[in-house]
Amino acid sequence: MRNLPVDVTVLKVIATGVEPVAVSKYADGVRQEATETDDKGRPLVRVSLFVLTAEGAEEIRVKVPATNVPKELTPLSAVTLSGLVAAPYVNNNRVAVSYRAESVTVTK
Repeated sequence: MRNLPVDVTVLKVIATGVEPVAVSKYADGVRQEATETDDKGRPLVRVSLFVLTAEGAEEIRVKVPATNVPKELTPLSAVTLSGLVAAPYVNNNRVAVSYRAESVTVTK
């Protein structure tokens, strides 16, 4: 099991206010001139979010297709994530998690 689906119905998610940033593509640990794309060829951007739960808050960065990030995403906007998955990996003897979602929508 590589990607773990995340139940977003129990989370409150808020945009940090940082603009979405294109995700640089890496090959063998070396940054390439291209940006990362998903399996459908759509360029990915990284969106910074605060996730609030009963246990506390944490900032995460989520990769999302650029076309699926709304223009009205503003600082401290409540948002909903669709298709959020977590992918754990090991980097230099430390366990980390990469997040990816199909879309981000601003909650009205």
